Amino acid sequence: YQRRVRVVAAATNNVDEIKAASPELAVKVLCDGEWRRFRIASSCRAVELRARLVELFGPRASAGRLTYVDGDGDKITVVTDGDWSEAQRELTSESGALRFALQLADASASTSVAPPAAPAPAAVPQVQVVGVRHGTSDQLCEPPAGLSAAVVPLLTKLCGGSLEGPRPAFLASALRYKRVDNGAVDLDIDVNALYAALSARSLALFDAERFEEAADLLGDMSTCWPTPTTWYNLACAQSLLEQSDAALISLQAAVGAGYLNVKHTLEDEDLKKVRSHPDFGHIVTLMLERATQTE
Repeated sequence: YQRRVRVVAAATNNVDEIKAASPELAVKVLCDGEWRRFRIASSCRAVELRARLVELFGPRASAGRLTYVDGDGDKITVVTDGDWSEAQRELTSESGALRFALQLADASASTSVAPPAAPAPAAVPQVQVVGVRHGTSDQLCEPPAGLSAAVVPLLTKLCGGSLEGPRPAFLASALRYKRVDNGAVDLDIDVNALYAALSARSLALFDAERFEEAADLLGDMSTCWPTPTTWYNLACAQSLLEQSDAALISLQAAVGAGYLNVKHTLEDEDLKKVRSHPDFGHIVTLMLERATQTE
């Protein structure tokens, strides 16, 4: 792929002048045939831009390829702060929003999380979500919009590819199955218990030093529950895997979701490998600023 490097900057197109004149930039990103438009501070770093893409397009955007077409018609890839500044120089001179294309990273396959599904019988009832519970309540509620699209694929993955097959023991407290009159199977999900079970599972994977599986599970969880804890633990797993860029993006997302524990962030051994990265200090500064604002 191509990277654009400016040797001599034109005085009439200085990025600092552009930033001073326009505190916010309009950005349009094409991903999987869909355009998304948003605004972002012109002074932001590349890691902040990437964190915003993760918010919009999900965890696969953290390692996705972000490109734009320059004035020569070449496709340029944006990775570093220099790339992002150069994109602003190249694109801000044109009217309208900065236009990018995002190619999401391939989804990684789950490994060794659950035993493979048993062979299905000749007539297998259909599994469908008909209700959810919250906490210890037995009262069923209507499934929230998007629940099946987000949670059911995650459960299917954890069950070895089929909800009709064997289910891991750690999901027992979160799921109930029963046959109903129409021949389908009622999948009753306790969403609070499911989040707790998956969080406990991720910590068990940390304890077993199975960091790739922990990162895979937490990445899936961030789609359903983009909580500060989920993002922070994902950053820790990625740091332990020496995936520094991805770890900093997840840490930035944790701060965006409300994680402001500066002391723990500075002392956590799981983040040791990313502390020397220049963007780590920038994220800590952002945490301090937001913590001050909430006091």
